[in-house]
Amino acid sequence: RIARCAPIATWLVLCGCADDRRPTFPAGGVVKLPDRSPMPGGWIEFQVSGDATARTSRARIQPDGTFRLGTYEEADGAFQGKHSVMILPPVPPYRNPDRDRRPAADDSRYPKINPRYREFATSGLEYTVTNDAAQNRFEIQLEE
Repeated sequence: RIARCAPIATWLVLCGCADDRRPTFPAGGVVKLPDRSPMPGGWIEFQVSGDATARTSRARIQPDGTFRLGTYEEADGAFQGKHSVMILPPVPPYRNPDRDRRPAADDSRYPKINPRYREFATSGLEYTVTNDAAQNRFEIQLEE
């Protein structure tokens, strides 16, 4: 019986281990505030246009405004195609989130951006990721 089941077991293992991930391509860039200075932190997400079920690519925006997108892992890239983009600004830490909602630090150090950038549908930001990494460096200039 074991000899008859071995081919089936091997087939099941091989099928279960198949990598069904879509390919990703290196992509990143820089986010700039309306005054053209780099956005010092926050998050950016890319979503394939017209496919809200596809996995989003995201990255933490670094203090110098740069980012490198990751889909399955950190900085592994984004899917090829046109993407809608949303940006979340950095938020100041709070003294005690359970009792005190006042920022712990001077919140003027934390940029405020137009709320429209916080959603894919309203940001107005669209970028195309290609299979050529050299073309996937995006300079994102935010407006008031």
